[in-house]
Amino acid sequence: MPSIGSPFDTIVAPITGAGPAAVAAVRISGPEAFAIAAKVFSPFDAPEPMRARYGKFYHGDDGLALPFAAGHSYTGDETVELFVHGSPVSVRLLIEGCLAAGARMAEPGEFTQRAFLNGRIDLAQAESVAETIAAQSEAHFRRATENLSGALSREIRALREAALTELAHLEASVDFSEEIGEYDLSRAKDMFSQGYGVLGRLLESARGSRILRSGFRVSLAGRPNAGKSSLLNALLRSDRAIVTEIPGTTRDVIREAIEIEGVQVILSDTAGLRDTADAVEEIGISRTGEEIASADLTFYLYDGSIGWTPEDERWCPTESVWRIATKCDLPTFQPTDDRRLSTVTGEGIPAILADLARMLDELTPPILITDRHREHLMAAEGFALEGLTVSCLVTTPDLVSVCLNEYINALGKISGETSGADMLSEIFSRFCLGK
Repeated sequence: MPSIGSPFDTIVAPITGAGPAAVAAVRISGPEAFAIAAKVFSPFDAPEPMRARYGKFYHGDDGLALPFAAGHSYTGDETVELFVHGSPVSVRLLIEGCLAAGARMAEPGEFTQRAFLNGRIDLAQAESVAETIAAQSEAHFRRATENLSGALSREIRALREAALTELAHLEASVDFSEEIGEYDLSRAKDMFSQGYGVLGRLLESARGSRILRSGFRVSLAGRPNAGKSSLLNALLRSDRAIVTEIPGTTRDVIREAIEIEGVQVILSDTAGLRDTADAVEEIGISRTGEEIASADLTFYLYDGSIGWTPEDERWCPTESVWRIATKCDLPTFQPTDDRRLSTVTGEGIPAILADLARMLDELTPPILITDRHREHLMAAEGFALEGLTVSCLVTTPDLVSVCLNEYINALGKISGETSGADMLSEIFSRFCLGK
């Protein structure tokens, strides 16, 4: 696990992506940022914070320097952001000049870690920086930026401050019982009860958060020639999958992503389900089963011109499935209460997409919860339940005090107040260079 260097070092790294571009940016941050910038950029005498200056770099490129005073930058440290032409060579030479002038190359995530250590953001907000960068859909991006603005942090801070208030009241009643009287255990009971409810609500967002981060998985399953590949092509509006009248054309899983209502939906076209002696096709059918088991939803397609058959009854999954009758444009289409579509005319596809959009809207969480958040939210919920139980059963505050401390500690691990150095190193090491 990489370790972050001294917070007293001045560090440098590119903060824009690699590769040719019109403009690239390099950030210098630390106590010697202005002095180092003056060695690689001119003119930089008497820099005015938050006012860009045009000039020349030591290696011949021209561009801008934007200084930030300590306490007013992304990291909270004295910082200069340098903007050059986006040639990888120009960026490399500028970095080399900064290193020769006394800077150290930043570790992945070190700028954001300094922002956390300097109190510019808390740990949940810091993690949202990485979530924002990694967002693959509009909904994921929106929720990540909301967390960056403090959506989750405000919820956790309110719970933790309420618990700290009760702990202070409890300890004061123990130390100064004659002056202020005994602690009213109903106060702790009400606080734990409210916290338990809020934590349960936040945990309900965990599944929706996983969908935002990884995509909503829809498997297209059914017997051969049911129209799975045709539907995939229709949804993608391209001939991604081979479509023929020959059964068993699809042998492996084909995955493609689309976006519906801002949520990434991963479609999986699978091998037709049937008994077969073909060893390769049998492997494909086995993978179809695995795909159905891991999907959030299965579209089970069947030939509506034939109708629902005993074979469809045998192969159709029983959970998280939409039965869809295809080929509804044919005169032999059988009446059904199931969803229906035609990939030839497009009939039924908008209705299915509208139903899916409504489902995704219901699943989209109000707050983005990561796996790490979920772990500590579950721990805090457990301590809240324990504290609620104890405050209802005991007559002395000692055990309530233990529950309060454990509850406060669990909440603090989400926002970073009680996170150890190893946890911080692990979290920030996952960031990309320049963040």
